[in-house]
Amino acid sequence: DLWAGLGLVYLSKHDFKEAARAFKKSLKINPDNADALAGLGSVEAENKNFEKAEKLIGRALQIAPDLDAVLS
Repeated sequence: DLWAGLGLVYLSKHDFKEAARAFKKSLKINPDNADALAGLGSVEAENKNFEKAEKLIGRALQIAPDLDAVLS
């Protein structure tokens, strides 16, 4: 969705605060958005919240196993 896409743009610019905000808005609309879950997981990893990151990325991979190639 649009919010997940915007989050990816912010993530690529290393604006982690805005990326997290966009990913969270996306997840309010669709809690099963694998891109938003993985993106928020990446933000959490950047913020050294590794346990949260692992849970979010794990959930994203359950929903969309083909994300594994993208995350590698």
